[in-house]
Amino acid sequence: MNQDKLIVKPVIRGPVYSEGQVPTSYCARYARMAAKDLFDLEYPVGHAWKMRSFPGIETIPIHSTQELADFANMGMLKPGMLVGFRYFFTHPDNLNAARKEGVDYTHMALLIDTDSEGGPFFADKFKSDTRPRISLATITRLRTLKPRELLYLKGNPFFDNV
Repeated sequence: MNQDKLIVKPVIRGPVYSEGQVPTSYCARYARMAAKDLFDLEYPVGHAWKMRSFPGIETIPIHSTQELADFANMGMLKPGMLVGFRYFFTHPDNLNAARKEGVDYTHMALLIDTDSEGGPFFADKFKSDTRPRISLATITRLRTLKPRELLYLKGNPFFDNV
């Protein structure tokens, strides 16, 4: 008798850190720590809008939510990448600081899953909320964030063929 085996892929979720480890609005710290804990990737310490300027960081501009979804469908996205998002209600001081760095995003999330139905999925710290698994569809539906840039570690074999 031949039995088919069901292979179940584990659902990846971002870690939840204490408020002392990742205070409210420290999205880049959350993304950096989660990348290390989930994927053993070490991103530099800095604000979301400064991350792109560190040595060893490669960037790909994103012009729309649909383009990010297209990148996922083409297999260009890899878990462990960071995504810079424009937060439409960001404080003007943060937006001005970001613009001085040549970007218009002030929020960062970690890409955690590209293969599951309904993906891609991210983990982030959004204001005081830790969102260990949130889909691009949900982010789009909430209408507060717009993806603007992919960031990843240049020369890391984890990101070969990007």
